[in-house]
Amino acid sequence: MLYTYCFMASPNNNLSLPQGLFYDLNMIQKHSISAVVEPELPINDIKEDEQQLMQAVLHHDWVICELFNEMTLLPLRFGTCFRNQQDLENHLDAYAQQYSETLQKLAGKVEFTLKLNPIPFSESNGTPTQQKGKAYFLAKKQRYQQQNQYKQQQQAELDRLQQQLRQTYSNVIHGEPQEKTERFYLLVDNDHRFSQQMQQWEKDLQSWTMEVSEPLPPYHFL
Repeated sequence: MLYTYCFMASPNNNLSLPQGLFYDLNMIQKHSISAVVEPELPINDIKEDEQQLMQAVLHHDWVICELFNEMTLLPLRFGTCFRNQQDLENHLDAYAQQYSETLQKLAGKVEFTLKLNPIPFSESNGTPTQQKGKAYFLAKKQRYQQQNQYKQQQQAELDRLQQQLRQTYSNVIHGEPQEKTERFYLLVDNDHRFSQQMQQWEKDLQSWTMEVSEPLPPYHFL
């Protein structure tokens, strides 16, 4: 079993590989593409142990990021394995041209993850409990209207930011919201002043908070 972290263009010089989870990492080359593998990693046993599984997932990403600091690569999903070296070489033989073209397109680019977290509607606008009768229902109606207006403001700000992102960047993916957090994935040039641009747009957001990741390998643009 060959646990496989990533594919990359075969380096001209010896590449210093990070430490594997249990064993030393190796590089297997076919044509112009190389795979970084950890032989005999017991991935099925690891998946049965929650603590080991979390450690393995983090290590998988760490290896990819360490190598990405050195060169362009195609990161693979956690758990990617080949039965043996022959199967891996057959795979590379079949997809070498496609992988080469993708690596050329991704050269000099990094991925950023942009997270938007909604700011809850302020409870200070709640209905005063001291009020009764008609005044109570009027205050309740006003609060409901304020909530709707706030939701509309949030959606308008989200739509405006998405439009700005697509006008500015050619590679933008709007991911599925997770626990109300909106996610955007962007592929930009490595030397692009991305964080400065985000800081400017963040000033325009009144009902969201914004988080920007560190530069990442192109997980969502393969």
